[in-house]
Amino acid sequence: MKHAALLTLPLLLCTGCSSLGVGDYFQIAEGNTWGFFVRNSELNDEQWTLSVLDADDNEQSQRGTLYWQFLKTYKDDVNPAIEFETLLRSFNVSPDYGGLGEDATPVGWVYKFANADEGDRNENFLVQPGTDSDWTQTWDYTVGGAGGGSDFEFVIEMAYETEPIQTSLGTFEDTVAVTRTRTTVSSGGDPLQNTRQEWWAVDVGLIRYIETGADGLSVEGVVRTTNVVAE
Repeated sequence: MKHAALLTLPLLLCTGCSSLGVGDYFQIAEGNTWGFFVRNSELNDEQWTLSVLDADDNEQSQRGTLYWQFLKTYKDDVNPAIEFETLLRSFNVSPDYGGLGEDATPVGWVYKFANADEGDRNENFLVQPGTDSDWTQTWDYTVGGAGGGSDFEFVIEMAYETEPIQTSLGTFEDTVAVTRTRTTVSSGGDPLQNTRQEWWAVDVGLIRYIETGADGLSVEGVVRTTNVVAE
């Protein structure tokens, strides 16, 4: 089925439970990109771009297979011609073939290079969802701070969601929702918690992303463009 069908008849393939877990929800392949419209931002014309690059493009480390780069850009309040950019998230990943070899379908993706506040090497970034409508997956781990720094405790939860998500590419009702709860533990203060929520649509990839800080304030991105979906 062509991707363009998603624009006119969104997710007909996902009306029944039989299609759950069929297809690629994540689309983590070199060259894929997604652009996001950003809501609730305090910055001027904030935009997000997610790119999947070769691992060698990560100047911090060339470990793994691919470099997952989430870039934030925004404009100066006084002079909009001046644009700033910063990395929202970035890390290297590799596919996990479950020991069946590279010809098999990946059962998930694992971190191969990550900053301590994102994850840990060889921990799961994403896992392939199951085929039951009540499928869920939860895991947790701790990344120790170097040199007496803060420790980071992670809890990751994945499950199917059917609540419609409206985007520029159409309305999606079959998504895999991921909630990443990170608790920062330091010796000099109370634990701080933030969450990253992701919604992944079959044959499209990441379509919605919400980051909520320890202050309770949230910024939301909704996909508006991607090369993955044919126009």
